[in-house]
Amino acid sequence: MWTGWDYLGEAGIGTVRYKSYKKPGNDAPIISGGCGVIDICGKIRPEVQWNKLIWGLTNTPGIGVEPLTHAGDLGSVSMWRDTDAVGSWSWSGCEGRKTKVTVYSNGAEAELLVNGKSYGRKTTKECKTVFKNVRYEEGTITAVSYDVQGKEISRNALKTAKGKTVLAVDAEKTELLADGQDLCYLNIDLVGEDGITKSSEDMPISIEVSGAGTLQAFGSAKPNMGEDFHSRQHTTYYGKAQAVIRAGEKSGNILVKVSGEGLGTKEVSIHVKEK
Repeated sequence: MWTGWDYLGEAGIGTVRYKSYKKPGNDAPIISGGCGVIDICGKIRPEVQWNKLIWGLTNTPGIGVEPLTHAGDLGSVSMWRDTDAVGSWSWSGCEGRKTKVTVYSNGAEAELLVNGKSYGRKTTKECKTVFKNVRYEEGTITAVSYDVQGKEISRNALKTAKGKTVLAVDAEKTELLADGQDLCYLNIDLVGEDGITKSSEDMPISIEVSGAGTLQAFGSAKPNMGEDFHSRQHTTYYGKAQAVIRAGEKSGNILVKVSGEGLGTKEVSIHVKEK
């Protein structure tokens, strides 16, 4: 691990460069370092579980899935971060595609299963085991770690989102101080009816902010998103986006409306109180 939290600047030193990034419409400049195990919006990447296992903080294996939306699209990786894995098994439209899955575990061996079908047991090296050519199908992907006697230590699983796509909006706070500085981070996800993020269904999301605060920034963790952080519309990245709301200097309420085509509108109210 080189960097904990990703950042703007040192553009692209850890970004996985896909061949499709050179295509018109997807060739915006890379603006983030791309080397953090926590993305620029504060989302935990699978490598964090790897670090927890190394330091003895957990026995639960982690699962990192190379994005199915980029199957066969890999250009190059960096010495600062050698994976673009996502902790997701929800890739609608990618059925039948093959990908690489990394299991992070502290056992002697690790096994990977998709809907009960085993891709075999492999020896763990440096708390990692790589499984190639894993075919995507809806359902459940499971990682199991075993000790030297072949006894199961622990397991973990990722599931496919079910049902129609809906907006999930989660405010970090429901109350801010009227000091002109207090911030609320608003996490926006495209999820199934079970609350699981749909990682392949990215689309433009619009936001409106009124009342006792303003929109400070809006965006995603995409390294080459090509959209302005001050814009009121942004495209999700692996199903996620984030907005930052700033309190004004007077008490009252902030009303935030988040919407997307075919998704309706979600409203969030944030109270702003006197200092």
